[in-house]
Amino acid sequence: MLRELSSDNIRLAVDNSTSAPPKATVFGGGSGDGGGIVDTHTRDYVDGKMAAAKAENDTRFREVILKLDAMKFPSIWQIAGVAAVTLGSAFAILAYASDRFDGGLAAGVVLEESRKNS
Repeated sequence: MLRELSSDNIRLAVDNSTSAPPKATVFGGGSGDGGGIVDTHTRDYVDGKMAAAKAENDTRFREVILKLDAMKFPSIWQIAGVAAVTLGSAFAILAYASDRFDGGLAAGVVLEESRKNS
C-alpha cells in the first residue's frame, strides 16, 4: 500500500505484512531543499551502489598506478643522446640557412652589377 505523506516529504512504500513502521532517517528539514525522509531500504541500496562504484574506481586507480610503476623511464644516456641529436639538427638547419643567406647576398650584388652594366 502506498501512503501519501505531507507535501514536504517523499512517498514511502509501507509494507502491511509487519506491524512496525519502516525505519527511516531524516535528512534536512523536509523543507524542499533536497532533504526529507528516506527509508532504510533505499538508503542501504544507495549506500551499496556507492560502495560498489568506489570499489571499481579504487581497482582502476590501482591498475593505472601499477602500470605507471612498471614503466621504465629513460636513462641519462638516452636523454643525453636525444639532446645531442636535437642540438645537431638545430645547428645543421642554421648552417644551411646561413649558406642560403650568404648566397642570396652574393646573388644580389651580381644582379645589381648586371643592372648597372645594361
